[in-house]
Amino acid sequence: MAVSDEELRQHLKRQIQQEIKIGCVILMLLFLCIVGACISGRTGEQTTEITRNPAGGGEAEENVTIDIEGEQFEYSLTVEEEYLTKAERESLFQESFQYLEKEMLCKNPGLNEVRSHLRFLWEIPDKPVEIRWETEDDTLIDTEGNVYNQSMKSGSKVVHIKLMLSYQNDEEEKVYKITIFPRQISGNQKVAENVLAKIRELEKENRTSSILKIPSMIEGAQIKIGDTENPWVFLAGMIAVFGALLIARQWEYENRRKKEVRRASEMEYSNILWQFVLFLEAGFTIPMAWLKIVSDYEKNKKEMPEEKRYVYEQMSYAWRQMELGYSMEEVFLFFSRKMGLRSYAKLMTLFLQNITKGSKHMLDILKTEEHQAFVDRCEQAKRMGEEADTKLLLPMGMMLLNILLLLMVPAYLQF
Repeated sequence: MAVSDEELRQHLKRQIQQEIKIGCVILMLLFLCIVGACISGRTGEQTTEITRNPAGGGEAEENVTIDIEGEQFEYSLTVEEEYLTKAERESLFQESFQYLEKEMLCKNPGLNEVRSHLRFLWEIPDKPVEIRWETEDDTLIDTEGNVYNQSMKSGSKVVHIKLMLSYQNDEEEKVYKITIFPRQISGNQKVAENVLAKIRELEKENRTSSILKIPSMIEGAQIKIGDTENPWVFLAGMIAVFGALLIARQWEYENRRKKEVRRASEMEYSNILWQFVLFLEAGFTIPMAWLKIVSDYEKNKKEMPEEKRYVYEQMSYAWRQMELGYSMEEVFLFFSRKMGLRSYAKLMTLFLQNITKGSKHMLDILKTEEHQAFVDRCEQAKRMGEEADTKLLLPMGMMLLNILLLLMVPAYLQF
């Protein structure tokens, strides 16, 4: 069976009508864009909006062109950042104090018991506030938060730290009372500090040398300089990632190939049915027709697309099983499972019924099935054509965007 010329002309006519509709819609949208650009360019009263930088973003420079009777003058306009209101400034100072007080402690339990370094921040992320620190005694604690209590053996010392915040012309300050106690370190930390002191001595002694050599072991402690990483670990990680990508790519390729083979097998179903009907009408039995189809395939397999070979290869394998002594029932069931398609499973069921029960109307049933398979094949071909049209939407959209830019940009610049 073949598609008539009238059906082809109708299908082509529907496609052309659909393309004309899409073209009209595109032209209408293009016309509206051009009209909008012209109206926008000819509007008498216009305002130009300049977006200020948010608070803390700093000032910005904008170029201003003033046109007076065709003579143009170029100037530079300084646009200050957005200023905060009074309520926003009060909230800013309060939040900043809370944030700095929280970050100040580090590992210390509180300001009334400081045994290790504090953390004095000089800026807060996303906050337009200036920070200044002042210390009462640099020998106990400096403005970076370093605490000098190495020489303290017992007791405590009190020092005051002033924190000042300012934004524009507003300023607020707080004074913190800090009580410093002797350091509490473990035995291993004492050893580590002694080793660090020896490393610093080596650095001072070899300042005339371009290369500083430090032993890998000092007093039983292992020394590592910088972030030393094993390059083999990095290489193994790269190989693992590359291997995973290759496996994923191969898996995706196999899935795509399976879908292509499955679709090609479904498309070939009507042709196989047609061959069975033809041979059965000529007086062949089902095994003889099967052998004839396989023989023709072996002669012409080189000329056949690779996707369509799968079903014929399975038929060839099934015939070799028959030659090895397997029963036809076993071969048909095996073939049905290997194909995994409802159409071939139905065909094998008809063959099994013909073998076990016999059927005088077998040929009529196959003709009806072949006609339905051909109709399904035409529908599937139509869907494939629609999918191909859908895949062309992206390049068509890109071409439309280029056309819009070529038409709208000159029109906009002209007005």
